[in-house]
Order: sequence, then structure tokens, then C-alpha cells
Amino acid sequence: MKILLIYSSFFLLFASVSAAQSIKGAVHDHHGNAIPFANVLLLSHKDSVMLKTATASDSGEFVLENVQHGTYRLMTSAVGYQKAYTDTFSLQNKPGLVLTKNLVMNQEDNLLEQVTIKGSRPVFEQETDKLVVNVQAMLTGAGGNALDVLERSPGVVINRQSNALSLLGKSGVTILINGKTSRITPDAIMQMLQGMHASNIEKIELISNPPARYDAEGDAGIINIILKKDSNAGMNGSCYISAGMGRYEKFNGGINLNYRNKKWNIFSDYAAVRDREWQQLKTYSDLMFDGQFTRNRTVKNLHNTRPFQSIRTGVDYNISNKTTVGVLLSGFWNGLRSYAPGKQDIYRTEQLTQEVSFLDEEKNFWKHGMANVYLVQKFKKNQELTVDVDFVKYHNSNPHAYTNRYYEPNKTMGRTELIRIRKETPIRIWVMKAEYNIDLNPGTKLNFGSKATFMKLNNDVHVEYDRPEGWEANPEFTRNFDLQDKIAAGFVNLNHKFNSKFHLQAGLRYEFAHMLIGQPGQSSMVDRRYSNLFPSIFVTHELSKTSSLNISCSRRVQRPGYDLLAPWVMFINPYTFVSGNPELLPAFTHIIQSTYSFKSRYLLAVKFSHDRNALDRFRTHVDSTTNRTLITAENIRSLGTVSAMFSAPVTISSWWKMQTNITGVYQKIKTDTEGKLIHINNFNANIFNSHTITFPAGFTAELSALYNSASFWGISKMKALGSVNIGVKKKLAKNKGSITMNVSDLFRTNTLKLAANNVGENQVSGWSQRYEARVMRLTYSRTFGNSFLKGNGQRSTGSEEERTRVSAQ
Repeated sequence: MKILLIYSSFFLLFASVSAAQSIKGAVHDHHGNAIPFANVLLLSHKDSVMLKTATASDSGEFVLENVQHGTYRLMTSAVGYQKAYTDTFSLQNKPGLVLTKNLVMNQEDNLLEQVTIKGSRPVFEQETDKLVVNVQAMLTGAGGNALDVLERSPGVVINRQSNALSLLGKSGVTILINGKTSRITPDAIMQMLQGMHASNIEKIELISNPPARYDAEGDAGIINIILKKDSNAGMNGSCYISAGMGRYEKFNGGINLNYRNKKWNIFSDYAAVRDREWQQLKTYSDLMFDGQFTRNRTVKNLHNTRPFQSIRTGVDYNISNKTTVGVLLSGFWNGLRSYAPGKQDIYRTEQLTQEVSFLDEEKNFWKHGMANVYLVQKFKKNQELTVDVDFVKYHNSNPHAYTNRYYEPNKTMGRTELIRIRKETPIRIWVMKAEYNIDLNPGTKLNFGSKATFMKLNNDVHVEYDRPEGWEANPEFTRNFDLQDKIAAGFVNLNHKFNSKFHLQAGLRYEFAHMLIGQPGQSSMVDRRYSNLFPSIFVTHELSKTSSLNISCSRRVQRPGYDLLAPWVMFINPYTFVSGNPELLPAFTHIIQSTYSFKSRYLLAVKFSHDRNALDRFRTHVDSTTNRTLITAENIRSLGTVSAMFSAPVTISSWWKMQTNITGVYQKIKTDTEGKLIHINNFNANIFNSHTITFPAGFTAELSALYNSASFWGISKMKALGSVNIGVKKKLAKNKGSITMNVSDLFRTNTLKLAANNVGENQVSGWSQRYEARVMRLTYSRTFGNSFLKGNGQRSTGSEEERTRVSAQ
């Protein structure tokens, strides 16, 4: 209630403030065609000093807000056009005055057939509420995929074996693609990111404290992956091919095409990957029970072949200047095959009592298809309605065949055990979303909307043992469950500029969720309904032309995924199992964050969050009587996190640039485990440093290093890890593309090790995971087609409008 009163006071304060003066208009040529992305400058009439700037939208429209009374003129510039000026004009001291000024530009007389724009962007850019990773500026990400880029991003840690991501020391990250939520399982998200080539990604936004217009899901924040688009007229495209070698070979390639004219935009891209990879998983446990000491040591080597194909195609049609409709179709196929031999040694009182040799032959096939239809309708007085309807379909087939051989201490073979598992998971998702945007006056924007999501899946797991009389189902592990998840949401969000230095954004989101889990034809074993309000406030104060202070607070939720709730069981080795937990509760988080930027380059951010019922996805329990290890998800009673991040780009010389990001995280946990209340805390530091050096003849080199000290993973502790990566890029003459060579994890230091803190008295357990180290990749890429920026520049996919609004936050 206190939070709602605070928000109400902000709304009342907003309503009492009058709007400032502004200048609006449009930039077009003599034929009336809009000139997108033109630069518009407000100049003093006395000395032509630049006072304000704006960039025209894709429809040529611009706005200059919070202009004081005085006498001015406007100047506009764009590639391929002559500069244009307005006559001198005056603004009177009348609050709320809106002056309309349109500019007409002439094409350059000596216009070249093709204009090439050269420039460079830093790898990381800090904005008010997000850290932006410019993927194309990251040389060591070339030839890799989205996961490779995320692993090099500040504050992001990825556990590939457990299909989990964490941001600023917290798991529960929500993944967006072009601003759209991917309501799919962690397995499917990881498969999708592994098949998403870095050359198709424009940038990645790390949003640790999202505003109310986003889904409230994700207590750790949001990672928004923005794919490339092409606003050029005519036919354009790009292609790439990459080959790499670690322990095994790696190949991938792709092409994307885009055709645009005044009415139509047709686009399509295709990517294919065929990687062979190696991983090693080690587990251990030491336990004392009834005076007897038991030790388990397991090593499992995974040899994976990962073919992956993805396709995306769509059409946008501009019915008029105010109405746009579009269709987007996309899908992927992943045919992972794994051959994983392993060995487990069991000791009792320091004597080897049993040795188990096992082989896990796995197939993990994912099929995905998505259809999106959207409408954008513009109205008078800067009002816009967007409507999106998505249908998403997934199917996961994940069979295993286990061969377990048990040996006596003298190496004499005992028995051989054959186990087969069939796991089929079809998933259907419908998403319907509508959003309305209104510019109430030059300094005030209102947007509100609603969203409905319906997801249905079936998780059918059959575990069978080979018996003399034939295959026999094991009722202990065989499971067949349905899940239905319904979420309805509505939100309102206000943006108001009180003056040129003070900006307020306040929003309120309501969400109702209903989840059912049960066996087909039977009553539900999980039937939960949640109805909650999620407020958010962002206040920005411009301290000077080069410094600003932002303070924000919000409330969020992390609902357990079906893979954590459904009571299914999977094997890691004969004595280690992974299971779901139907008793999991959703986690609610309160967040306060302050961000200070200075000298337009440096950033200092401090964040505090408190979680109730935080999710520990990988709680380990060792049964001393059966020597079985069970890994399952449980709730953490309370989790407090304080983090601070400092970002510093440094230009050492015109040819040498350095970027440093330092993140410190302190966490305090209070929870119950093995019937005991425990209090644990930890400090974690994450340091990223990169050097980019430009050489003559079109060569560029990058050296980056990442170090992550010991940190929490649930209530277990992950040991320190890090990597060093190098890359060299050569731009070919006459716009024939570029060649990039990079080497990741140069010193083979990126090993994930986890030690459990949750075991009972006289118990210790943990695991470590190694990946292929020192992978070298060689990549060739180029663009082709018309690079002259003209045409109406409408968005290229049904989610691009949402993408634009995200970027503007």
C-alpha cells in the first residue's frame, strides 16, 4: 500500500505541471517523400550556435522539446542531400505552445551511386536503464553465437549444462527477442541462442530494472536481443561463412535478404550450424552415515554433434501513411546427438567397493515454428495503436539409452543394466497484445495496453528397464503430466518532462496468472492463481550537459517454469537424478537502483534487491542410505543482493581504445535446508577488460579478458572462473567484405565448478564442468545491395515498433 501511495503522489505531481514549448515538423524531398533519420539542429539566430538536436523518425517526423522562448532557425542534414535551413522564427513565452516547421531537402548534385558511411561504436554503451552490447564491435564474438556474446558481457554468467543464466549475480533472467518475450523452456531458449549467429545480432540490451511496460516476469531483469534490420531501399542483404576448430570441427553460415520500396518490405534470413563439441562433467560427494564414510567420484565425457537450422521470413505492407500490416514466420530445428561414456567409483571407509561404467546415448531434437500477425494504426494528435497476435509451436523429443556395467573391486564384472527413456514434450503458445500510445502534449507521453498469454504442454516421460521377459516400465520414474499456464496483464505508463533537466516515468502493471499441472484425465495436483500489482518509477535529473542521475524502483515476480514444477525424473548417472518440484512458489522481488553517468562516458550504478521465495534451481540432496543424489529446485526464504557496477571507456590514442567494466555483488541468504535454518553470505567480483587497436591497411585487433570470482548459484557456491580472448579483423578493399579470426579461452581457464552448501551434517558434494577450450574460428562476411538511405523506412518486422519503444526507454 505504501508503494501505491508513493506512485499516486507522482501521478498527482505530474498532473499539476504544465507542458513546455516544443517545435514539431517533418523532413521530406520535393516529391513529398519522407527522409528518414535526418539530423535536425536548432540554431541561435545571432551566431548559429547549436542549441538542441533531434533525429527524424523513419517517417521523417521530428520533435524538439523544452525550447525556451527566443529567436531561432532550423538546419537539417542527411546523407545524399544538401543542407536545408528555415527562415528565422520566434517562440513566445507561452507554456504549451507547439510550433510546426517542415523542411524540404534537395538531393546532392554530384550524388554518387553508392554512399558508404564509416564509423565505429564502442563494444558497450551505458544508457539510463540498460547496458547496450554492440555485437558487431566485438571482434571475439565473430563466428560465434548469441551465447558466446553473452558470456563476454558484464555481469552475465551462463551454465550450459543446467541451461541457466544469471545477471548481476541473480538467476531468473527473462530473454526477449526484438522486445518479444520467449515464453519457452530454458532448454529451448538455450538451443535457440546457440543457433543464433552473432553476425545477425545488432545489439544486446542488459536491463536489470525494467519499467512497467515490460512483463513483470524475471526477478533478475531482462536480456533483450535485437536482430539486424535493413531500412535501405531496393534489394539488400548480407552473408557469412565460418569455420572453427577446438577439439572438434565447427561450421556455420547464413544469408539474409531484404527488399524494400515505398509500400512493401520483404525480408528473409537462413542460418545453418554443424558443430561437434566436447564437454566433461565431474561430480563428487562425501558423506558420513552411521559411522561409515562413503565417497562417490564420477566423470562423464560428452561428445556432441549439433546440427541446427533456422529460418525467418516476413512481409510488411503500408496500406497508407497511417496503416501498416505485416506477417512474420520463423522456425528452427536442432538435432543434437550425444555420445557420453562415464565412470563412477564408490568408496566405503576409503576402500573401493564398486565401479560403474556407463554410457548415455542421447538425442535431443527441438522443432519450432512461429507465426506473427501485426497491425500499426496511427491516428491524429500523435496517437498510435499496435496489435500483435502470435502462435508458437514447439516439440521436444529427448530419448536416452543407458548401458550400465557394475564391477566388483577386483574388476570382475557383475551385472549389466540397460535403461531407455522416452521423453516427448509438445508445446503450444498463443499471445495476444494491444498497446496504445498518446502524446498528450510535447513533454508528456502516455501508453497503456493489455496482453494475454495461453500456454499448454504435455510432458510424457517413460523409463523402462530391460528384463529377461522384455522391457518393463518403472513406475517410480515414469511420468505423464499436462501443464496449462494462463496470464492476463494490463499496464499504464506515463513519461513526463517537467523541464529540460527533470524527467519522470511512472507505471503500474497488473497481472493475473493461473497455472494447472496434473496427469491427463485426472484432477490437477497443482492449481495456483496469482493476482498482483507491479509498480515502477524512474526519475532522471540532468545535472549538467555531460552528467545525469537516475533513481528507479520496481516490483517484479519470478514464476517457476514447468520444468521445475513437473515431477519428472531424469538420470545423470546410475546414482544421480534430476527431478521437478510441484511445491515451488513464485518469487517476488523489490528493486531500488541508482545510476550516475558523468562526462558522457563513465557510469556508476548501485542496485539493491530483496527476494522472497527466491528460486534455487539446483538444490542437491544426498540420501545416505541409498547413496542416491537428487538434484531438484527449492525456494530460498529470503535473498538480499547489493551490487555496484562501474563502466569506463578510455581512449588511449586515436588507434587504441580500452573498455573496462567492474561489477561487485554482495548477497545474503536465509533459508531452510536439511531441516536446519542457515545464514550464508558471499561477495563476488566480475571484471571485464577489452582493448581494440586499429592498424593500417584495414586491420583491427581486439584482446579481451573476463574474470568472475566465487559466487552463489542458488545456495551452492560457484568457484572463480575466467577467460582471455583475442580477435583480428581485416576489411577487404572495394567493399568485398571482411575476414575475422578469433580465439576464445586462450589459456583454458573457463571451467565451471560448483560446491554445494545445502547438504546435511557431515556431507559435502559438488560438480565441475569443462568445455572445449581454445576454439579458433575464421569468418568471412559481406553485405551487398543498395546502401543509399531512402524510402519510407517502415519497420521490417511485426516487433520492430516494440523494439523502437524499448530503445527509447
